[in-house]
Amino acid sequence: MHLLQNKYSLTKEEVLKQYATKTNLYEKTLKQYLKNKKIQNEKFIKFLEVDFAKSFDELIKTVTSQVIFYVENINEHIHLYNEEHDIINITFLIQLCQQFNMRYHQLIAMGNLARCKANMGLSNTAKELINDVIEKAKVLNYMDLVVFYYTNLAYIENNEENYATSRKALKQAEIIINTNTIDNKDVLYKFWYTYGITLTLMGKQGASKRKFLQALRNADNLLSEVKCIFSIALNYKLEGKYSKAISLNVKTLTRCGNNLEIKSAVLNNIANVYYAQGNAEMAKKYINDAIALMPKEMNVNFKTEVYDSYLTIESDYQKVKDELLQLFTEFGKITEAKKSLYNCIDTLILKLISKENYKALIHFCTYLMDMVSKEVNERDIEQLKTKIGDIMIFFIKKGVLIYEKETNFDGINYSKLKLSSNFNSICN
Repeated sequence: MHLLQNKYSLTKEEVLKQYATKTNLYEKTLKQYLKNKKIQNEKFIKFLEVDFAKSFDELIKTVTSQVIFYVENINEHIHLYNEEHDIINITFLIQLCQQFNMRYHQLIAMGNLARCKANMGLSNTAKELINDVIEKAKVLNYMDLVVFYYTNLAYIENNEENYATSRKALKQAEIIINTNTIDNKDVLYKFWYTYGITLTLMGKQGASKRKFLQALRNADNLLSEVKCIFSIALNYKLEGKYSKAISLNVKTLTRCGNNLEIKSAVLNNIANVYYAQGNAEMAKKYINDAIALMPKEMNVNFKTEVYDSYLTIESDYQKVKDELLQLFTEFGKITEAKKSLYNCIDTLILKLISKENYKALIHFCTYLMDMVSKEVNERDIEQLKTKIGDIMIFFIKKGVLIYEKETNFDGINYSKLKLSSNFNSICN
């Protein structure tokens, strides 16, 4: 959904025009009454000025409430990949907030602009913007925003595997929490949850579980609660405490009610713990239950995690291959979904290679090449090229492809590659 700029950028003159139409008075007459000090009817002038001021104030309130709505809900309206439109919309929101002196929401909009930049792979620009927001929020004493954007900074650093830098940002936020009253539970939840994720990635399981418990205390919905429990169970699994991990996940099932999306995700977690434990039979049971329960409109990250587990645990890749390709077609351009999709694609490639399914690999390789031709993010292009290279190297090792010297594996120009004479017999 894109904002209609001309719908909200009304000047005082335009409001005057609207008021003139509303009162059946000529605009020029209104201006004369408002400006001409010689007019004797002072009561009328006073009435007109007050009435006009009220009308203008009501309009400002209406516009302000609309701006607040879009700023606070921008995550739902950002397309996450059509950055050109997103940046136009967010920049306009920033201008509106500035125009109406909405400094708090102006900082939120600036943070959303930083998010767009991060989605474009411009992480340094994003971090500069966020640091600017943090400093402005400190000056204005918006301490909940300071915590929120330190958390956002940590999220970006985690994506770049800069875990120590991420932790530094989170420690700064923790100081703010300990020295100020932060009442925004959503901000606190995201802070503690991100802190827990960071410590998990750093291999600090004990400290991580404590942070997730803090996040759980601030969770205000079932999904947030379950994500915390997932994460605590994951840390038990990483510690090799499989029984505790399974028990915690099984208890979570009783809290899911009729929410098939969360229930499927919990079953997936249980399958992964059994698989790590070496119990293949139970792992297969739970992963198939997870697949069977998955609703069609399931969160793309949850869905790809279930498929990734299925590809790891089961041998029948055909059951999910087409669905995974469909997911990549629909969501492969959404930055926040790419990480889980790429992980799942890596697992699929390994599964196809282990099964030596040449036909499927060739089809998949062609699909990835097509994705490269449509991609604009350099970092994602490199990731796709790496996956194509893995398939090509496998083909060469198996004699499906013959190559000449100086073949360019990290690009997509494979003109020096030749099919082997026995290609058809190998692929059939």
